[in-house]
Amino acid sequence: MTDVNVFKSILSASFLFAVIRVSTPILLASLGGLVADLAGVTNIALEGIMLSAALMGVVGSAFTQSAFLGLLFGVLAGVVLSILLAYCQLHLGADGTLTGLAINMLAAGGTVFILFSITRDKAFSTGLQSISLPNLKLPLISSIPFIGEALSGHNVMTYIAFLLVPLVGSLLYRTRFGIHLRGVGENPGAAVAVGIDVVRTQYYALILSGVLAALGGINLSMGYLSLFVKDMTAGRGFIALAAVYLGGR
Repeated sequence: MTDVNVFKSILSASFLFAVIRVSTPILLASLGGLVADLAGVTNIALEGIMLSAALMGVVGSAFTQSAFLGLLFGVLAGVVLSILLAYCQLHLGADGTLTGLAINMLAAGGTVFILFSITRDKAFSTGLQSISLPNLKLPLISSIPFIGEALSGHNVMTYIAFLLVPLVGSLLYRTRFGIHLRGVGENPGAAVAVGIDVVRTQYYALILSGVLAALGGINLSMGYLSLFVKDMTAGRGFIALAAVYLGGR
């Protein structure tokens, strides 16, 4: 392929469509990592939360035959692991990095165990009749050349992800909860002095972080693909964590 053809492919609508599609789970997980980081707790378990949510979304949708309930199952899996992470860090005094890595290992092995227990397959969930989340055609925009090809037709999770960017930003920087959360992360002692419950705020931050990461995992198995694959997150949780530290606050 010549340099001209490469340049044309990069500037094509299909390439932009693919970039948006691939970036969706990382965007959702990085929002979760940002919330935890601003509260002064690092969520190293993003990878494990995404992986667990991806499996539970597929399992939930298969057993209930409802994409919405599958999404709910996935989010609940993320909440449970986030509470476990918060309890170990904030109550038991465990190291946050080691706890997060332990949850990642638990998710890597636990998802295979659960998948095999249900389907007798250690790699794919093809034995489950799971329901995928729908793709959306944007009215008016879909008919615009180039723009419509690049922006319309994505999975609903992609549009949710990009809508969550300003919503999470407003939550963190324009609400009382966001001020308390950032205050806890910047100076816990000062936060205590003005009556803010540091531990409770960090609990909320980790749970919200888990919900956002779970949405990223659900996107992988119910939007990006229509099934669960062993280790399908493939390091996206760690990429999201890196994005948090590389990006400005």
